[in-house]
Amino acid sequence: DSIVAIDSSDSQTIFAGLEAHDGTQGRPAINSFNLEDGRQVLVEMAKDRNAILFANASGNSGMPQDAAERVQNLARCMEMMDAGGIPVEDRFLDALVFPVGAGPEFGGHYLDAVRELRRTYPEVHIFGGHSNVSFGLPNRKLLNQTFIELSVMAGCDSVMIDPVIEVVRVLRLLN
Repeated sequence: DSIVAIDSSDSQTIFAGLEAHDGTQGRPAINSFNLEDGRQVLVEMAKDRNAILFANASGNSGMPQDAAERVQNLARCMEMMDAGGIPVEDRFLDALVFPVGAGPEFGGHYLDAVRELRRTYPEVHIFGGHSNVSFGLPNRKLLNQTFIELSVMAGCDSVMIDPVIEVVRVLRLLN
């Protein structure tokens, strides 16, 4: 079975994608649920369609400012997924990777949040858009590789990666 990820910032577009999805070909995944207005309906959609649900740390008032806000926002998402009956194994939490070129503290915010999420929710999947860390910087391949390894050591068990990195090294860390 294959998994089709339906990704949009518009909940109605995600609903349309779920309507068009052929469930006989595999389960859908919804990318992504967060605390922004109108996104909470995605929990019900995921439950109704037996979908995997990606949740990110965006808050109702915008992007998180530090590790604590990332964890707080995702904890609220976890509570909503608990109430909505989404199985823990179908939840993927994204603490949001921001480019370190825009703020050198952003990498640490992400890694600290991942460590705390892993400690608090040992059974949930944790991932991120790891190549975002190097946006706008030179030597992206090395920075991406290093950041992915740090992320896995912090507690990520799933990664979205740039396919030119050393995938074998990442897979060894994940196993």
